[in-house]
Amino acid sequence: MKTCSVCGETKPLELFTVENSRPAGLRSRCKRCSAVRAKAWYEANRGKALESRSKRKADIKTANHNYYVTHKNERNKYRQEWSEKNRESKRRSDNKYYKLHPEKAKDNAKRRRAVIKNVIVEKFTSTEIYERDKWICQVCRKRVNKRLKWPDSLSPSLDHIIPVSHGGTHERRNVQLAHLFCNISIKTGGTKQLLLIG
Repeated sequence: MKTCSVCGETKPLELFTVENSRPAGLRSRCKRCSAVRAKAWYEANRGKALESRSKRKADIKTANHNYYVTHKNERNKYRQEWSEKNRESKRRSDNKYYKLHPEKAKDNAKRRRAVIKNVIVEKFTSTEIYERDKWICQVCRKRVNKRLKWPDSLSPSLDHIIPVSHGGTHERRNVQLAHLFCNISIKTGGTKQLLLIG
């Protein structure tokens, strides 16, 4: 048991915070009195506390950035080694993620294919293109139902105007919305028109 120097109550030792600077190891104030005092100090010095906090955050951010820049090669090497050791678990977690987010899986597959073909690759999502084209198929000019999912023939799909296999790029200006059926059935090199919005 210990007596609090502020409220004067005798309380069990568990209700006193540990302080390493004191030889006894416990503060003279109980946890409740310490919390009240800390809150009062914060209210009185709010501007100073917020300034100190933002400075600390900025310092940590700078230190982290400097560390990442100086240890970039080591981090990349570690990441590669970890991927090789944990290939199976990584594959399982990727599969689990892509089952929950099938659109991202398709976007990443298209981007990867373009990277392999060594063409210009721009980062964007399929939904961005669908919104830009106002959910209208750019091949048959009919409305595309947002709720339909692959493999439905009328579901939305991303169509490359000039196919990647023929040197087309993976950029916003070279892709358009099309029904899955329209995308599959159109012949490569056919006339396609992109809805450009100024």
